[in-house]
Amino acid sequence: DTGGAGLGLAIARALVHAHGGEITVTSQGKGRGSTFQVWLMAPDASRIVDKEKRRQGDWEIDKVTG
Repeated sequence: DTGGAGLGLAIARALVHAHGGEITVTSQGKGRGSTFQVWLMAPDASRIVDKEKRRQGDWEIDKVTG
């Protein structure tokens, strides 16, 4: 028996949705396994503060977003 309490998917779904993502599942039927896909948005790389500017102290806190 590989059954569980059924909490894993509920917890994963809540976490994914909290981050603005989506979770999907496909299955070929009982005993054949399932495939879960999690889709999350990647951060906008243009919003990352340049490390060199951070070392030089040439940045403001409102520039650190994402």
